[in-house]
Amino acid sequence: MDLAELGRLPRQGSRWMSLGEAARLLGVHPATLRRWADEGVIRCLRTPGGHRRFLEQDLWIFLNARRQADVTLAPDTLALHLIGQVRRELAAGEVAGESWHIAFDEPGRAARRESKDVVWAGSMAGMRPNAAFR
Repeated sequence: MDLAELGRLPRQGSRWMSLGEAARLLGVHPATLRRWADEGVIRCLRTPGGHRRFLEQDLWIFLNARRQADVTLAPDTLALHLIGQVRRELAAGEVAGESWHIAFDEPGRAARRESKDVVWAGSMAGMRPNAAFR
């Protein structure tokens, strides 16, 4: 969508969100949302500078539609999703005070990171209810 199409969008009560804000609301990586927008899965506006803007209303509709679809993820897909969520939380420093994180010293955490232990990483995320679905 470009600026010429802007007049056809709802104005009252609508809020434009940046790529980062929209990705956080949806709980996905910005690259995923960028791909979805490019594929037409979710609409966006491109600013003159090329940045994507998303209507908050569209994002909520998209979220509700995904929730209603009630798609069950395959175990491998779920494990990869949980690992990604934990890695994002680790990078953001969100888990530093969690009991499971404190239980490992830095060498132990480093060894686990290198082992690519899917069960361990998935169980870490599983210890935080709803961590994967924020």
